[in-house]
Amino acid sequence: MLAFNLSGILSAKPQFMIVISKGTDMKDPATSACINWLEHRVWDGFKKQLPCADVNMMSGIEAMLNFGRQQALLGTQNAVTMDDISGAMGVEYMILISATILTNSVTCKATSFNMRKKASIAEGFLQAQGSNFIECASQVADMLIKELIKYEICPYTGSINVQVKSELTTKKTDSYPVYCNGKDGLYKLETNSIKNSDVNWKITKLKKNQSDGTVGYNLYEVSNIEEQNDCYKCPSGREGSRMYTESVTQTAVIEGLSKESSFEGEKVSDAYCQLTFEDNGTYFLQVKSASKKGNRKVKTIQKAEGTCGNLNPPPKNETLENNVDISIKERFGPFQGTSEEKVLSQKQTITRIDPLTKEKTTISFDFNLKRE
Repeated sequence: MLAFNLSGILSAKPQFMIVISKGTDMKDPATSACINWLEHRVWDGFKKQLPCADVNMMSGIEAMLNFGRQQALLGTQNAVTMDDISGAMGVEYMILISATILTNSVTCKATSFNMRKKASIAEGFLQAQGSNFIECASQVADMLIKELIKYEICPYTGSINVQVKSELTTKKTDSYPVYCNGKDGLYKLETNSIKNSDVNWKITKLKKNQSDGTVGYNLYEVSNIEEQNDCYKCPSGREGSRMYTESVTQTAVIEGLSKESSFEGEKVSDAYCQLTFEDNGTYFLQVKSASKKGNRKVKTIQKAEGTCGNLNPPPKNETLENNVDISIKERFGPFQGTSEEKVLSQKQTITRIDPLTKEKTTISFDFNLKRE
């Protein structure tokens, strides 16, 4: 049996391949020793801090290829084929390593690339005085591993709950004297409204950029108008008293997330959670999500009584229905913590008051995220 685990390459785990840069002089003993140590430290870093990933070395591919050739020459059944080699090379990430050793300095570099995106995602680089290539290679490997942890090669997964409650109560009175038909009168307008809404987002972070979950939303809003006008002007031109009332009630209910996004050819929930780690030892959690279409009902009742008769305007009692959806876009933090911690957990309540409308919004959130 080969020590090289081909089944691991073809598994769902993130796959990394360590490749030596073409410009590296592997014929030089010191350079070769430095590269071997750098390879070892990167591989060891993966095993200790990124166990969710598989990392293989180009030397392993070469060994497989040479062994396959020997098997073919001997006519061995089930010999390693070029298809096997091709499959093994189908990795998502590459780590390009290099070293340059001069008389009084050592330079080591390791860069990881996302092969699908054709982009660098992490790097370790050090140019040190002297000839201690072991220390140089060790520091570069550590730099690379730290950046890969921050990139969430092994993603944080777990629950994120956000509850958003909004409430607004308003009351306003406006009045002034009026005069008609030879006598004094009064114009008075009273308006008041009550609005309450409650949203519960329950999101599960599955991968670095993939989440699922649900949401529940309830809205209740009622606004009332009462207008007294002792000199209301009718269409006929006659003026006299009139009392007008209007009540508008809105209710809405939404359940579930929308599924307009796609992942690997399938529709997935519109939920996105991202962790951002800062260099000062803090991190942020961004949550974005959108709901399904829900149902909103608007019921309006109008009534007028007075000098123009009860049908000006005619009494109105109607209910309208339409679709409505909601979304969330919040960035929570900063929190103390780094990407090297196995568990990230927080619980907090935030209160906001709109300076214009005076609407009060209370956001309560908690999350518990773990990585392998």
